[in-house]
Amino acid sequence: MTSIRIASARGDLGIAAYEREIAEHSESQRAMVGARIATLKDGQKKSDATRGQNCPPSQDEAAASVKVSPRSVKSARAVLDSGTPELIEAVERDEIAVSAAEKANDDGVNT
Repeated sequence: MTSIRIASARGDLGIAAYEREIAEHSESQRAMVGARIATLKDGQKKSDATRGQNCPPSQDEAAASVKVSPRSVKSARAVLDSGTPELIEAVERDEIAVSAAEKANDDGVNT
């Protein structure tokens, strides 16, 4: 597998299957999934975003769900927001750590 299925991060799999699936992936790969499922901006309150509807997960909640640090999810979000497609794919294939990809992106280095 090259990336965790979004379905597993959303809880569409049973807990045991989800635990097995995330264990097979690196922290950087899991952080990329966390960044994709976290739809609230850093510091945004759920009440601001949804006003009582089903709330999207925050970055902290998404990080917990894929068992990575909130900082890893923030790094992944930065890569997804401004990284090249090649850089994003390299992280998803576990060829480069998300923290290194964020730094390379900040430095203007393409991998």
